[in-house]
This record gives sequence, C-alpha cells and structure tokens, in this order.
Amino acid sequence: MDGKTCFDKPRYFDPVGVVVRQSTDVQACSDSNIAEALSFIHQKACLGITVAEVEERIPLSRSALNRRFKKIVGKTLKTEILHVQLIKAKRLLINTNLPITTISRNTGFSEAKYFASVFRRWTGSTPSSYRKQYGRHDGLTDLTAE
Repeated sequence: MDGKTCFDKPRYFDPVGVVVRQSTDVQACSDSNIAEALSFIHQKACLGITVAEVEERIPLSRSALNRRFKKIVGKTLKTEILHVQLIKAKRLLINTNLPITTISRNTGFSEAKYFASVFRRWTGSTPSSYRKQYGRHDGLTDLTAE
C-alpha cells in the first residue's frame, strides 16, 4: 500500500489463543441446572471454588448432578473448574509479566507448586516455558487480579 513489494506467497501464523468474552464463555445448555453449574464455575473458578461448592448450589443430588454434567458437558465438574482456571492462567502468562506465584493465586490455586504441576500435566509445558514460547515480549503489563 505504501509502495513496498508484497510477498509472493501468503504467510500463515498459528494463533496464540482465543480471547474469551463473558457472552461466549458458557456453553448453551437446555438443562437449567447444568447451565447454572456452568455459569457458577465460569464466574467463580478463579476464586478457588471446589466441586462441593458447585454441588451445594444446584438442587440435585451429587450423583445426579455429576452424571448429568458429564453427559451434557463431556467432562467432570473438577475438570471444568481446572479448564477455566488454566484458560485464565494462559492469558495472564501471555499478556502480563506477573510472577508465577501471583498468577497461581489469581487463578484460584492454593499453592504455586500445585499450579505448576497441574499446568504442566495439562499443557505439557511449565508456566515459565509457556510464557517464553507464547508471551508477548514487548509492552507486558503488570495487571492485578481481574
């Protein structure tokens, strides 16, 4: 556009991630109890909620809730909580220079060591390695908990 030569072939870049918006972060679900459980998890997972706290909020027996949740969502309550926590952790690792211990706390993990263990099990990478591989290296910001 400014007189420079374009490349002969298109260049493709792998996406780093998807920005989750509140309007798109919960699956559509016709089961109101499961929808409520999902909503609660997505709102509170990074505060360190437990499966028991989700179960207390939903007017179903523990076994019925867990069975229906797994059938509809395709994963357990615990797995969904961890999934939400790790999505936020990845976002913080990529977009901030917050220390790993702060990211651990901001995503609801009680200990940084446990956070690092879970993160590695789920991603195959340590939090530090993930940040080095995907993080923005310019203009990182120091964000407090969202």
